[in-house]
Amino acid sequence: MKYTHKGVIPLETKRLLLRPIHRDDAEAIFENWASDPETTRFMLWNCHRTIDDTHVWLDTLEKNASRPDCYDSWGIVLRNTGELIGSMGAFWRAGESDTMEFGYIISRKYWGNGYTTEAAREMIRFLRDEIGIRHFFACHAEKNPASGKVLVKLGMRETGAGIYRSFDGIRTFPSVEYRLDLSEDKRISYDPGA
Repeated sequence: MKYTHKGVIPLETKRLLLRPIHRDDAEAIFENWASDPETTRFMLWNCHRTIDDTHVWLDTLEKNASRPDCYDSWGIVLRNTGELIGSMGAFWRAGESDTMEFGYIISRKYWGNGYTTEAAREMIRFLRDEIGIRHFFACHAEKNPASGKVLVKLGMRETGAGIYRSFDGIRTFPSVEYRLDLSEDKRISYDPGA
C-alpha cells in the first residue's frame, strides 16, 4: 500500500491543538503526567522518577522525528490555555505492514472531559484521510476500562483478549484488544456531540 507520509504535524480540534513534542516540554511532561504513578500505571514505560527519565524519552522521540513515517509524538495542548496535558502517538504494528497501533496518556486532572477521545479522533482522521492508513489497532489493560470507553467512542470494535508487557519486561497486563478498519469511502471526523 502506498502512503503519503507527512510525519507529526500540527492538528487542531475545537478544544485542542495536537503538535510535535519538543525538548523544552520536559518539565510540563514530567509534572503533568509522566511522574504520576496512577496516570502511568498501565503504560508500557515506567513512571518517570526524575526529569532525567523524561529527557531520555525525549531523546528517543527526537531521533524518530526525522522519519516522515513516524507518528509517535503528538503533544495534546488545551487551546484556551496553551497547557500541555498529554501525549499520543501511533506506530506500525509488528507483523502487520498495513496497521497502525496507537496509544495515549493524559494528565489525571483532565480525565473525564472527553479530551482523549477528541484528540484520538483527530489523529485517526489525519492518518486515514491524509496518510492513507485504513487499519488501526489499540488495546487497554483489563483493569483500565475507562480507556476502553475511549476506544468504543472512536468506533473501534472489541476483537478479543491479549497480553502486553512493559518495555522492561517486568510488568504484564492482561488486555482487551480493538480494531478499526476504515474503507476507502468512510471518513472519520470529530463530532462535538459524541
